[in-house]
Amino acid sequence: MTSNAGSQVIAEYAQSLRSNGDNADSKIEVSRDFKEKVMRPMLRKHFLRDEFLGRINEIVYFLPFSTSELTQLVQRNMEAWKEKAKRRHSINLTWDREVIDLIVDGYDVYYGARSITYEIERRIISQLALADEQDFLSKDCHVHFKVSHPSVKDEAWRKTPTQSVNDDSTAAAAPPRIILQITSKNGKKVDFDLYQTTAKLWT
Repeated sequence: MTSNAGSQVIAEYAQSLRSNGDNADSKIEVSRDFKEKVMRPMLRKHFLRDEFLGRINEIVYFLPFSTSELTQLVQRNMEAWKEKAKRRHSINLTWDREVIDLIVDGYDVYYGARSITYEIERRIISQLALADEQDFLSKDCHVHFKVSHPSVKDEAWRKTPTQSVNDDSTAAAAPPRIILQITSKNGKKVDFDLYQTTAKLWT
């Protein structure tokens, strides 16, 4: 039986332990004091009946991933997609470490590993799909993912008609994003940016 009872409290507790520890990636354990004084009353309130709790022999606490665990999770997922792209489409995928870090930043404690899957699909797979749809991909091509840090002028297409390209008011609206560097079999190179491509399709 699984339950999300106390998930937010557990997440905050784990974060507190990591913040107070010497190593944010070190293994942490739930203390007896936390189980008895915090979780037990919460579970009693959630399940209402003490007799029901008495039938539970052991409670396993699912703690949020550490940064190193998230990095490994993203790496494994990316390697799986790399193998699939090579086997099914003869496309070679590589990426910078900064790409992994940016995907890790998208981790949501509440959704757990699913949030990492979503980030990879949103930032990586959707771009590959659109690049293929726009005929940028071909057999035996090489796709390298890297992080782009757009300047304000790069974001000019986002501005309203009353805003100038030199208007720095949108500087905060230019977060880093992942782009594709595509090299065809004959050596032709092109950068593919999902956001700029989508903007051109809209205009």
